[in-house]
Amino acid sequence: MGSSRPLDGHGRAARLLVPAWVVTLSCLALGPALAPGYVLSYDMVWVPDLTLTRADVWGLGSSLPRAVPSDAVVAVLGSLIPQQLLQKALLLGALVAAGLGGAAVVHERGTAARMAAATLMVWNPFVAERLGLGHWPLLIAYAAVPWLILSVRGRRFASATPALAATALTPFSGVMGVIIAVATGRRRDAWRWLALGLAVNAPWIVASLASPSGLTSDAQGVDVFAARGRGPTPAWLEVVSLGGVWNAEVVPAFRETAVATVLSALFATMVAVGAVLLRRRAGASPLIALWVVGFAGALGGVVAPGALGWVTEHVPGGGLVRDGSRWVLLMVPFTVSAVAAVVERLVRDRTWRATGWVLALVAPIALVPDLAWGLTGQMRAVDYPDPWSRLRAELAAQDASGDLVSLPFSAFRAPEWNHGRPVLDPAGRFFDRVTITDDTLVVGTTEVAGEDVRAARIGAAIRAGDWDAVAADGVGFVVVDTSARGGAAAAETVQDLPVVTVEGPLRLLRVPAAVETRPRTGRVVAVGAGWVVALVTTGAAVAQIGRRRKSGRGR
Repeated sequence: MGSSRPLDGHGRAARLLVPAWVVTLSCLALGPALAPGYVLSYDMVWVPDLTLTRADVWGLGSSLPRAVPSDAVVAVLGSLIPQQLLQKALLLGALVAAGLGGAAVVHERGTAARMAAATLMVWNPFVAERLGLGHWPLLIAYAAVPWLILSVRGRRFASATPALAATALTPFSGVMGVIIAVATGRRRDAWRWLALGLAVNAPWIVASLASPSGLTSDAQGVDVFAARGRGPTPAWLEVVSLGGVWNAEVVPAFRETAVATVLSALFATMVAVGAVLLRRRAGASPLIALWVVGFAGALGGVVAPGALGWVTEHVPGGGLVRDGSRWVLLMVPFTVSAVAAVVERLVRDRTWRATGWVLALVAPIALVPDLAWGLTGQMRAVDYPDPWSRLRAELAAQDASGDLVSLPFSAFRAPEWNHGRPVLDPAGRFFDRVTITDDTLVVGTTEVAGEDVRAARIGAAIRAGDWDAVAADGVGFVVVDTSARGGAAAAETVQDLPVVTVEGPLRLLRVPAAVETRPRTGRVVAVGAGWVVALVTTGAAVAQIGRRRKSGRGR
């Protein structure tokens, strides 16, 4: 290896190089998102105080528990440290953990290969698209995957449990975590991983089964959420290069260019060469199987939309599989290993050593250069305007019972104070009462029906001007954001309701004679039991890890 030997070994310089590079890349990727304030982007809605006492935080609301247990985790941790600091810690921690995990999975290889794995884990189209969509729980699950694989391979059940729990922050990633654990572990341990996976995923599983909303979804979502090619890049190549998200608004501009298509084709070639190099390597077969499943799942909405639509509409929980680009998560472990194998082969040859290092450090960044600086400045942190805080305090002071409904009744907002960036209606989490918002998704001219039957019922009653029905459904207050699109029209629909207060563009109104509604006792007990199972399982594993470290007999 000549003069480069210290970088290709496992000495002190090599051990420090990878972490330093990962932290640098992660900070560069987030950029303005690390500034004071909250990053609000599509599904990423963070608020100053997510109240622990809200029933929907624990999966006892009327909608399907898509934010269970992630909302509860935020509410608990946010009671210990400021929410905006927590958001930055989780985003930065996810990228750093992903990079270090990628390097750890190929730990037996040289520094260049580990750097390649770390770089690709931090910097790729999947990460860019999930940041843009605000899928922070999925990014945490993504970061946990390499650590889960390492623990499962070593049959370290205690250390695998927190990693599995990290993947269980959302229903989809929870299912993927179980698939990964079963696939990469020994066959005789499959039932153990399955049981462990069910235990840590119990909060959202039980909450889903006990939900008053149906467990099926609108089949039109299959076409809307299908993986997409960008520019001249076909969908399959976009997926192979770890991209393909359905929402064109969050796709970095570079991915639309012909240059990106060429680079994606070269990257796909690199992965194919890596597959040849890994074909006889121990542990490669499960990763290849995961890649194949992920590739098929990602393109399911493209090649078989009818079949997938039927599953979504008729099979309980079928909506989990309709977002094609999320399946790319299963493709990442093998892709990272394949790229690391190619880099390792190149740096062994003095002639190709420089090329190997360039591929290790530059190739992933070249795929999506505009991930830099928070998607070229789009991921800017903002503060909520003062009227929001004043209205929250006024609502908290009200003695009357009843939930809150947010108008205009639409899923997304694009506030000027958020630089016009779309975000789920912040009212859904900002106020200290269960808040009903619309979950119908409109993409272009296609409307994907929501799954919250109560929200649909209340929305229909409001459009009909039937406030008695709204009150009978447990709604005691209405907040209207007149600055939002459709806000002026929404204000006219509530003109007969008594006004509680007006704070800037926000109006709080009272719905008289609201009937207080509470979850049924059986449902509360069932959901509570799911939480107990998950917490006891995870807590026992963490305690065991602590005991082993204290005694010096394990990791």
